[in-house]
Amino acid sequence: MNLFKRAFNNKRATSIISILCLLVMFLGCFSLALNKTIGGKNDAKVAYADDSKTFIVNTNRLGPFDENSQNCILEVDFESSVYEQGIIPRLRYGTNPSNLYASDSKASQNIIPGNEYSVDFTFPGYDLGRIGSLFFILDFIYKDTLSQLYEQRFTIYRIGKETLNLNAHLGLYWNSYILGFEIKDSKIVYYRDKLSTVDTIDYFNVDYYYRLDLSSICFTFDSPAKSYDKAEICFDDEYNLFPNFQKDPSDGEIHIPLTLNMFYMPVILIQFKYGFYVNPTNLSMSSMSESGYRPTNHFYFPVNQLDKIVEYKFHFKVFGIGWNKSDILLTLDYDVSKRLLGRCDISEYCIVGGVTS
Repeated sequence: MNLFKRAFNNKRATSIISILCLLVMFLGCFSLALNKTIGGKNDAKVAYADDSKTFIVNTNRLGPFDENSQNCILEVDFESSVYEQGIIPRLRYGTNPSNLYASDSKASQNIIPGNEYSVDFTFPGYDLGRIGSLFFILDFIYKDTLSQLYEQRFTIYRIGKETLNLNAHLGLYWNSYILGFEIKDSKIVYYRDKLSTVDTIDYFNVDYYYRLDLSSICFTFDSPAKSYDKAEICFDDEYNLFPNFQKDPSDGEIHIPLTLNMFYMPVILIQFKYGFYVNPTNLSMSSMSESGYRPTNHFYFPVNQLDKIVEYKFHFKVFGIGWNKSDILLTLDYDVSKRLLGRCDISEYCIVGGVTS
């Protein structure tokens, strides 16, 4: 349905990958933001062979479309650097270029240089949402000869919600279909959702405090809509290491709500939606205030339970993101080979002592 383009193979990174990941994402902001408005070939045709003559067309932005879309109004502004007589603006659309089943034409008018003109076209957005896609031709023709002064052809698709499993597509780029458009300075501008997993890894980086490091969840996402319905991390607490957290009755797992800061898109900043409480003695966690617990913004793992934690699978989920309302899934491991403090053969640090006489 949509094409993934392979970038390069991800290699297991060092503990500093979260810093490098964030740096790479910021460096990529400009290129992804630029791609946001390219998205496709420009097929505009203007009759003027002389570059000193110009015919400029601009429209409002439209999209996205689904079966609930109503009649849509395409507002078209235009002007010419030369006098034109008897110009008819038209919008035609259909399922393909050879089957244009509808047309909306306006009365002919004379165009005076330096003046700006506007016309509105109406087309049924629900048709686009029902059929799946529509092919459009916006053109301006001469009344007497029917020859074209300007023509723009483009195809727009309805919302096609997808489930994007990042584990199956590490190191790739994904683009949705073209979901919206506008015309700027006579050139078509397409809008769509874009995702990159070039820097995505499928494991949590391990810090010395043994906690969930959300900066390990590394991907970029760009869309005309900075929105999503819900985000969370969920896991099966097989060994009951988090007894102070309620399990969802639908699947028996613990669900931890997240927030996505999309202000710096395509960089997505992920945070816990709510704070926690931790017992500083054994790092036992709770979602509610408990006696002897202190508030924290981190999610810690209980002391001396890492041999069980490494068996857990953590599922990062985002629902209804972007214009396309797609879902994102990523399963991560917490892979740690040594504990922070304990026996020398299984710990990062250990205490060696003895009795001397």
